[in-house]
Amino acid sequence: MSFKRLCSAAYSRAESVFRWPDRLRFLRGYFAIAGGCIVHLTLGTVYTFGNLAPYIVSYIRQRSHPAELQPGTAAWIYALALGGQGFSMFFGGLMEKRIGPRLSTLIGCGIMSLGVLLTYVAVQVSFWLVLFTYGVLFGLGVGIAYVGPLACAMRWMPRWKGVMAGLVLAGFGLGALVFTPVQTVFINPRNRRAEDGIFQDADVLDRVPSVFLLLGGIYIVLQIVGSLLIVNPPEPDTEEVLTPQESNDEQESIASRAEKFFSRRNSDSSAGDSRENFPASQNLDYSPEPELGSPSGDERETNEESRLVPTDLNLQQDVDKKKGERKRRRFSPHQENMRVFSKSKEPDLESSIGSTASLRSSTSSQNVTFDSKPLQMLKKLNFYFLWIMMLMAGFAVVFTATLYKFFGLSFINDDHFLAIVGSAASICNCAGRIVWGLIADKVSYKFSLVLQSGIMSIFLLTFYATSAVGKSTYFIWVCVIFFCIGGVFSVFPTAIARSFGSKYMSVNYGLLFTSQIFSGVVAALLFTTVQHVLGWMGMIFLVSGVCLIGFVFTLLFQPKRYVILDLGGI
Repeated sequence: MSFKRLCSAAYSRAESVFRWPDRLRFLRGYFAIAGGCIVHLTLGTVYTFGNLAPYIVSYIRQRSHPAELQPGTAAWIYALALGGQGFSMFFGGLMEKRIGPRLSTLIGCGIMSLGVLLTYVAVQVSFWLVLFTYGVLFGLGVGIAYVGPLACAMRWMPRWKGVMAGLVLAGFGLGALVFTPVQTVFINPRNRRAEDGIFQDADVLDRVPSVFLLLGGIYIVLQIVGSLLIVNPPEPDTEEVLTPQESNDEQESIASRAEKFFSRRNSDSSAGDSRENFPASQNLDYSPEPELGSPSGDERETNEESRLVPTDLNLQQDVDKKKGERKRRRFSPHQENMRVFSKSKEPDLESSIGSTASLRSSTSSQNVTFDSKPLQMLKKLNFYFLWIMMLMAGFAVVFTATLYKFFGLSFINDDHFLAIVGSAASICNCAGRIVWGLIADKVSYKFSLVLQSGIMSIFLLTFYATSAVGKSTYFIWVCVIFFCIGGVFSVFPTAIARSFGSKYMSVNYGLLFTSQIFSGVVAALLFTTVQHVLGWMGMIFLVSGVCLIGFVFTLLFQPKRYVILDLGGI
């Protein structure tokens, strides 16, 4: 037996062991979302790097290599983690489409936890080895595991993509809340003071390597539990009780589901015209979630009226004729959120694709769809607007997540207080993901992005002034900035899903996240080279200036939703 078949058999066996009892299968959607939150709770510990960075730099300067390591250089660890995440997220999306969200999440989590455990050795050897274990490996694992739980949650609740993105990613934001106090209490239980941001107490330094073993062990347990809960929703027209293999297979094509949908409905009507109006040979393609079921400003080109969009406009009259004759299909409460035919109004097909005549001739062998494949998305200008907007926001993310504690230590000599700041900031990060996602659903994702980037620019511009005002102001400013950072990673997935559809959302968002590779590397280069020249004031003004440029791009951005012809390919 080949290794591939052996792994497949082992996975199928494990899947059958952990299948849901029949009585509880209606809860799978809720537990899938909860499992995604648990997994993202561990992935979100990337935001604890700002708390760990002073300990790592202090240990390397006195116990490892190089002894002249500067605080700004530590930004490279987070930059490589962010770059690894951006690089691997695209492949994580492909894996999620191929093998399902559960297995792809387990693989990514395993790589991430391995990187954390290996840092126990790396930090005792060299800073450059830490760059690989806690930077590259950690980021690669996070990127692979990131998209599976997110895409799965959106499939369970297609009408509330923004809320689902915010809810799952709230776990990502809460990671620092849970693990920042764990790190500080374990490494510095007596609240030893740092001198110029560097800890020199031997009692503190001795515990630095061991903290990675503690964290890695906790991550593994939580990731296994969370991954086992993640499962794709069943098809709306399938039986409620699925076999284990069926629950993880790729979703049945929308065209096939549409054919079954009409076949079942037409069976209740007269036999004379049931197959006449919707022949089995007609290949129909529908948007799984034409739009998100809630009126949004940038999606008000979509309406709250259930409407089917056949690929052949000759069928539209037949659909309208039978519209009053058919009874609306009944769904159970959890199936209602999984409806293939969500409420929406589609953009005008003639204006989006061409004249009626050309559309009829071109769609005889092609499908009209709202789901852009990756290569199709790359041809759209709006994708590059979103890419640049996320790139600019990434500078603020790298600076705040990496150096907020170093900046605080420059005028606050209280390690436990800074740990409290980090925990409170993670709560705000978590809340921001939900709040900004809710605003994106209720108003529009553009309004959410404009408001978020504007507030973050203002608070970054005035961040340096907190050193003159005091601890309480610093506390508030850090929390507000992290609240806005939460919006970056909950609204952009929603923007991708609404602009280019949900079918390829995991892959498309992976392409968008490649912007973080550039923002991480460029930010680390700037922080390393200009820290001594510009100081904290210059660095903060530089980051806020970049954020303001992103704000301008957000104002210029015009949301669109594309109706395309499905030509096959990727």
